[in-house]
Amino acid sequence: MKKIKPQKRQEDNVKETMSQKQRIMIAGIAGAVLLLFVILVVVEGVSKSKISIANNTSLNITSIKAYFAGTTYELDQEEEKEEKYQSDNIADTALAAGEKFKASLPDLSELKGTTSGLIFEITFENEETITIDTGYFNAKFDGKIKAVFEEDKQGEVTMKVKASTGLFGSTANTLCNDTYEMHLQDNE
Repeated sequence: MKKIKPQKRQEDNVKETMSQKQRIMIAGIAGAVLLLFVILVVVEGVSKSKISIANNTSLNITSIKAYFAGTTYELDQEEEKEEKYQSDNIADTALAAGEKFKASLPDLSELKGTTSGLIFEITFENEETITIDTGYFNAKFDGKIKAVFEEDKQGEVTMKVKASTGLFGSTANTLCNDTYEMHLQDNE
């Protein structure tokens, strides 16, 4: 029996077809990755800046205010001039036990160059006002601020604050991911 040997042309054709399939596969994967990247960028751009505050305690908060405050520095005739900066309130509400507050944030581009902190003024029922300065904001803030009040079994109240930016909730630009103990008079 005589063996039929493939001609050289057929071998080259098979190699070209395999490499063509590989190219199509690689191009498809690259296209899918590019499409996913575009979708993520659009989702991040569309998402609105928000603040949310949750009172997961048995206590009423009679007043909670949140705003940014800091200092701006300007050169005025070769002299450095220091001015105090304070934004409008981004939250000003009362929260009963178990209530939540959510709101959109205004444009905070004025934070650029202010070295601001996020200030919370909190007044629990029958308590004095507690002021908390957290984070470091020196650029326009476009992200989410979340504050959660929690109470443990002994009645100690803690506040967890996080100001995050970007699609994955990074706190690298704000340095704001902290927990504070409230030290209320009723618990001492």
